[in-house]
Amino acid sequence: MATIKQKRAVNNLVGNGGNVTKAMRDAKYKEGTIHTPQKLTESKGFQEVAKPFLDELMTERNRLMKAIKTKRLTQIQYESMIRSMDTITKNIQLLGGKPTENFNFLSDDQFSKLIQRARKATDSK
Repeated sequence: MATIKQKRAVNNLVGNGGNVTKAMRDAKYKEGTIHTPQKLTESKGFQEVAKPFLDELMTERNRLMKAIKTKRLTQIQYESMIRSMDTITKNIQLLGGKPTENFNFLSDDQFSKLIQRARKATDSK
């Protein structure tokens, strides 16, 4: 069962265009909790409340994909639909508790080697 704060956060998130931090702050979460939004987005209560929104977003994304494949579109129409699909996909990821970006972090060793190569390249010039 979702808490009142989880319900508020989902509604705030849908209303503010996907800013989880703002949604949590407006739902009156403590500042410490706001810095770990995955605790909210991965919670069962959040997922329960977000499901109807997710279903609607997935339906709309599927409609866009079908339209892109089956209609003759101008370049402007195509680009607009692709931007819309991208936004919808990111919102689906966000409401689904999944990352909206993929980050590849370097280990300390990899970072040191990269810095050494960069120094060598600038020293040789």
